[in-house]
Amino acid sequence: MGDWAKSALVLTLLEANYDNDMGMRRNVALKFDEEYNAIYFYTHWGAATLEDTLRNALKRGRERWDDPPYLARIIFSEMIQDEVMDTLGYGIAPYVMDDEFPTIAVDLRQRTVNGVPFQEFTTFAPCEPSASE
Repeated sequence: MGDWAKSALVLTLLEANYDNDMGMRRNVALKFDEEYNAIYFYTHWGAATLEDTLRNALKRGRERWDDPPYLARIIFSEMIQDEVMDTLGYGIAPYVMDDEFPTIAVDLRQRTVNGVPFQEFTTFAPCEPSASE
């Protein structure tokens, strides 16, 4: 099992055993280039599905992989699509916010997610429990 699959499996197991009414908080760090610090997109409840959300955003925004500001907006839009007018649940900051689960690192210039090329990342299947569970 590769490192990416292990990470997804660990998060799935954590979620299955997680009993907290306060949320499942996680960040996506977007690195634009060497001159600038990252910006962080935060979700209060979406930690378990954030990789899938990011995968969907990268698939939808494929024609913008070479345009980091537009791709960043596409990623955040995918995160908030069902709650765009809500006042809670998501944030944008120049620092990590409430990092309960591991931050996902997106390098917009190198086109990688946690070191995995966008093309490869977008082909991963969502991590689901096996039929024997």
